[in-house]
Amino acid sequence: MMSLLPTLWKTFEHVTLATMRVFIPNCLSPLQFDCRKSYSLLDAVYLILEKVHKASNDKLYSSALFLDV
Repeated sequence: MMSLLPTLWKTFEHVTLATMRVFIPNCLSPLQFDCRKSYSLLDAVYLILEKVHKASNDKLYSSALFLDV
């Protein structure tokens, strides 16, 4: 029985991951960049720079709060 546990666990892990890949992307905010396929840190940085640039052009102030939890 002990030798079957790693095999059963890996099977459960693969089924769970496949299920999550189907349902999770529909639940995430479009501004969520972490843990998403085809998104990276550069996408998040580009979005922030774009918003700061737009605010600057409109003569507005912009601020940001960065948390690393």
